[in-house]
Amino acid sequence: MTQKDVIIEILLKQGFIDNYHCIDNRISIRLGAIIFELKKEGWDFRTEMVGKNFHYYAIKKPEKYTQELPVPSLFSNV
Repeated sequence: MTQKDVIIEILLKQGFIDNYHCIDNRISIRLGAIIFELKKEGWDFRTEMVGKNFHYYAIKKPEKYTQELPVPSLFSNV
């Protein structure tokens, strides 16, 4: 499983991902680069900076993923 596959799996499960989670769990230290690639594939994100940590909330995913994106509780009022 590639780093990108792991990040996609997390996005489909919880609807968002952040830099600290990726670093703490040894997924990737280049989350921004992977998000850039996902955007080219049809993903859309809302980005927030919380302290020194970037949070990426998945807004839209490519049609090939049939699973609905969850709405994180922090994002439900938007």
